[in-house]
Amino acid sequence: HVPDDTAHQEQHSTTMTVTVRNDVPDITSGSTTWKTFLQAYTDVHDHRRAQGMLVSDIRFNSSSTFSEADSYANFGEENFVETLGLGKSLKMPCRGFFYCTNNKDCPYRVHYSWHKKESIYKCTKCSLEHNHPPTDTAGLDGVQLVTKVTDVTREEREKIASLAVSCIGMAHIEETLRISYPKRDFHKTLLKNMVNDKRDEVFGKDRHNVKVRTKV
Repeated sequence: HVPDDTAHQEQHSTTMTVTVRNDVPDITSGSTTWKTFLQAYTDVHDHRRAQGMLVSDIRFNSSSTFSEADSYANFGEENFVETLGLGKSLKMPCRGFFYCTNNKDCPYRVHYSWHKKESIYKCTKCSLEHNHPPTDTAGLDGVQLVTKVTDVTREEREKIASLAVSCIGMAHIEETLRISYPKRDFHKTLLKNMVNDKRDEVFGKDRHNVKVRTKV
């Protein structure tokens, strides 16, 4: 069931606010922006995991979508493929909202809208609270947070090194690691430092030879 976009939950006073890790990006109404829908999707699921909710709890609704031609022109992809949950291929969303499926009265919402003039998605309004306890009682979908270099396996180090020298952007590296190691959550600072160290080693600290590909 997709909730009504205009529905409001002021009558439900039992809400739950969870303090998220400091490496999880803030999502703020009127100020948070994303260059791609994948970035919005990733940020919302970072919050979802930090709040202890299951993947199946958070879905999104699209009130309008891009044509395949416009989607490719803007993002280099004809469709949006969900990297979590069912992995569906969908028309690229233009406007809509993320919502919680656990309780039909849950006030959780993150509204997004594409602004053509600035070529960005904006969070137009949001409520990051739930009116029910965390649903992932096993903890973060069983995902292990990796915060230290000593916790990174040899295979993971080799994968990160390979991605670092391939000259793709950090968002693409993070997403590739999520797919390759779905039960491992690499701390953003740790991952950034490992990528930078490898690029310093290969290209030198001036990085003038590195041309990062930003398309995901």
